[in-house]
Parts: sequence; C-alpha cells; structure tokens
Amino acid sequence: MDTSRFTNVEDGFDLLDLKARFAFKTKASISFDIGRWWSTLRLPAGDGKEDLVWSADRPFVFTVIGWIDAHHPCDSPIKAQVRICIPTEYHQFERMKSIVKAICEALSIPLEEYCESKFFTSEKVTGIIPPVYLGMG
Repeated sequence: MDTSRFTNVEDGFDLLDLKARFAFKTKASISFDIGRWWSTLRLPAGDGKEDLVWSADRPFVFTVIGWIDAHHPCDSPIKAQVRICIPTEYHQFERMKSIVKAICEALSIPLEEYCESKFFTSEKVTGIIPPVYLGMG
C-alpha cells in the first residue's frame, strides 16, 4: 500500500459522486473521511431568526457522511482489509465494487490481492476525545 501522497486534509480522491479526504495513517493503515464539498454554509440561528449563510465562489465546507479504514499488508490470508461506513444508498453491489476498486487504485493495492471489504452504516456516531486534543491537557 502506498500512502505517500496522502499527508494533509487537502489530499484525497474521487469516490463515485463523493470525495475521500485524508484523515490519518499508521505504518500499515490509512483512514479517510467520505463526504462532499459545498460552497455554502448554512447555520440555523434559532428562536425564529433567519439562518446564517456564508457563500463563496469555490467549495469551502466539507460535509462528512462516512469514513474508510484500509489496512495493508495484513498478517493473515486476507492481505488487504477495508472497512467503509457509508449511507445505505451506496450498498448496492456495483457501487460497492466501484468503491473498493477506487480505494485499491488510490492506495496502489494490487487488484489481484485478496481483499476483504465490509460496508456498514451508522445512524449515530458517539466517541470520546482525549483532553489533550481539546486543548485542555
């Protein structure tokens, strides 16, 4: 797996009608956020007030709708493992096949390599962020 071209959040690749944007990597894995770029940001003002809207000539807001984790090489008969959290509308066989192919091509994982991919969706994501990340430690 070649992750050398992915070093900051501006790096990524096309994924059907979406974009995969670099999130982080380790020696044998890489993670991407999946989403869309928009040129408008709309925030509800609440209390019956008009929404706050910012617009620009070029997309500046990346809306995340899922993520990808790719692991290669793995110490098992399955040499590449890919986990993809994406809305169910992308869970049709042909779309899933196209997504895995795009991931393998972007990461230079040989297409003949035995690759297991798991697609799932999550209605709610909950996490814990260390205090250091929040600037409190």
